[in-house]
Amino acid sequence: MNNFGLSWALSEHEQGSVEWLNDRAGRITGSMAKVVRKRLKSGEWSVPAKKYAFKLAFERIAKGVLDDTYRNAYMSRGNNLEVDARIIHESKDGVFIDEVGAFLSACVNC
Repeated sequence: MNNFGLSWALSEHEQGSVEWLNDRAGRITGSMAKVVRKRLKSGEWSVPAKKYAFKLAFERIAKGVLDDTYRNAYMSRGNNLEVDARIIHESKDGVFIDEVGAFLSACVNC
C-alpha cells in the first residue's frame, strides 16, 4: 500500500517479453496518461483517447495484448542506452538499481 492508498503488484518479467506485454495488457501506461485525459473544448473525449480506451477494453476482454509492436528510432535508442545509463547512474550516485518488469496496480477494475 502506498501513500495514496493504492496497492501495487510487481511484474518480474523482462521488459518487452510476451509475458511483460500481457501483464500490461488492458492497463493505462505512464506514457499514455496524457492521452487518456485529453478532451476537446466541447468536453468530449479526443479521438486518440477514445481509440486508446477501446484498445484497453479489447485487451481486458481478450486477456492479452493487442498488437503492441509500435517502435520508433527514439524507443530503440533508449533501449540500447538503458544499460549504460543505469551503470553511470549507479556509479555516480553510489546506488544499486534492481531491475523490475513493471509496477502494476492491484486494482483490476480501475
